[in-house]
Amino acid sequence: MPIDGNRKGQWGEHGALDQSGGVALPPFQAVYAGASGAIPGKLGETTEDQFDRVIGVNLGGTLLTVRKALPLIKDGGSIILKG
Repeated sequence: MPIDGNRKGQWGEHGALDQSGGVALPPFQAVYAGASGAIPGKLGETTEDQFDRVIGVNLGGTLLTVRKALPLIKDGGSIILKG
């Protein structure tokens, strides 16, 4: 079940993983989470706002994905983070 953890507002009050139409989800064996946004152009021309946006997507999206998935990971399951 792919979840885009980078989209603001997707998690809402209950979260995208809770919106399964009332069907109980089976425990996850593993969760794979990562994002890889980049800033086009020269490093010396990167603005603080551009940097903050990329960090928010890359770290924030990954954090939100893992945080929402934690209760659904079965004992002994794995979390795989892509950098």
